[in-house]
Amino acid sequence: MLGIGLGGFMEGYNKAQDMKLDKEKAALAKERYDRQKVLDAREDAEYERSESQRKAIEDTVKTQQANFQAAVDAGTAEPEDSDEWFSKHTVPLLKNTYLSNGDIDNADRVQKWADTTDAKTGAKLFKSALLKAQTGDGVGALDDAIKAGQTQGYIAHGYEVQKHDKIVQPDGTLVGYRVWLTDPDGKEVQQDILAAELPKTIATFLNPEAAWESQLAAAQAEKKRQDELTDYRSKKTIDKEIGVGDDKLRGDAITALRKRMDGGLTGDEPKFDDLPGEEKEKLIADEITLQRGAPAAGTSGAGTAPGIGGNAPASAPARKVIVDTATGKAVPTRPAQGPNKPAAKAASREDNVAYQVQAADVAIREGVPVDRVVQDLLSNGVPEKQWPASVKQAIANKKSGAVVGLGL
Repeated sequence: MLGIGLGGFMEGYNKAQDMKLDKEKAALAKERYDRQKVLDAREDAEYERSESQRKAIEDTVKTQQANFQAAVDAGTAEPEDSDEWFSKHTVPLLKNTYLSNGDIDNADRVQKWADTTDAKTGAKLFKSALLKAQTGDGVGALDDAIKAGQTQGYIAHGYEVQKHDKIVQPDGTLVGYRVWLTDPDGKEVQQDILAAELPKTIATFLNPEAAWESQLAAAQAEKKRQDELTDYRSKKTIDKEIGVGDDKLRGDAITALRKRMDGGLTGDEPKFDDLPGEEKEKLIADEITLQRGAPAAGTSGAGTAPGIGGNAPASAPARKVIVDTATGKAVPTRPAQGPNKPAAKAASREDNVAYQVQAADVAIREGVPVDRVVQDLLSNGVPEKQWPASVKQAIANKKSGAVVGLGL
C-alpha cells in the first residue's frame, strides 16, 4: 500500500543518509586527531630541544661566572668588571653553544643584544650599583639597581622596583633595606635585604648573564603564548569543520539542511550548498531556532513545538516521496525549495502536478482508498480537472455517491 511503501522507503533512505553523515563525521574526527598528533609531536620535540639548549646555556653561564670569580680572587680582574668579562668571554661562548645546537637565531641575537645601547647602559648601572654596595652606599646602590631594572632592553623579568627604605634598630644601627616591587601581574610585593647581603643580591640578579637569561625567558614565554594561540585557532577551525564546540548548533543545522536539500532523488532539485549565501544564512537561522525548541520566524510559538501545530521554515520543506507499488520504484516529486524566478517556479509546479497525477493513478490501480488519494491530490494543489480518469471513475463508483471535502 502507498503508506507502507512510503514509510519503508523513507526509513531506508534516512538510515542511508545517517550512515553517510556518520562516515563524514568520523573522517573529520580522524583528521582532527591526526592533526593534533602532529601538533603534539612538534610541541614535544620543541620542548626537548629547548630544555637541552637551556641546560647548555645555563652551564656556559655558570662556567663563565666561576671563571670570572676565579680571576677576581687571583687579582687579575675587579668585581665591577663583570660587564667587560661578559662581553669578551661569555658572549663568544654563548654564541658557540647556540651554534652547536643549530640555533643560529639566538647566536646572532646574543651578540646584537650585547651591542645595544640598553644592554650597555644596564651593564654600567650594574657595575655602579655593585661598587656602591661594596663601599657601603646601599641607598645609592639601590637607586642604580632601580634604574637598571627600568631599562627594559637590559632586564626583562617583569618586576619593577617602586621604592626602598632603610631598616634600622632602635639605636640607629642599619640592619638592611626594604624594597617595594610590583610583579609581572601588577601585584605589589615587598622584600627585605640584609645590608651585608646587598652586594651579593645585586651581583646575582643584575649581572649581564642574568640580564641575558631574562631576555631569553621573556622571548620563550612570548613564543609559547603565540604557539598556544596558533594551536587554539587550529583547534577552533577543526571544531568548526566537524560541528562541535561553540559552533555545534550551527553545524547541526547545516547538517540537517544538507540532508533535506541534497538534490532530490533525481539530483535536479535545489541543493543547500548551491543556494546564495544570504538564503543559506536565513535557512540556518531558522533551523537553529527550531533545534532550540523556539518558534521559527513568523510563527506564534504559543504552546507549540516544531512539527506539532508549529510551522517549519517555508523555504526548506521536507521532501514527499511516493512509491509505485507495481514496480517498487520511487516516483519523485519536485516541491519548490527556496525562492525561484517566476518562469522556473511555474515549470516546477507543472512538473509536480504531472508527477502527482501519475502517482494518484498508480495508487488507485493498487487499491489505495480513493479518499486518501483525493486528499493527497488536494494537499498538493492538483486541480480537479487534471485528476486522472481512474480517480474520477473511482469516485463515481463509490456507493455513497459523494466524497467528503470534494463538494461534488
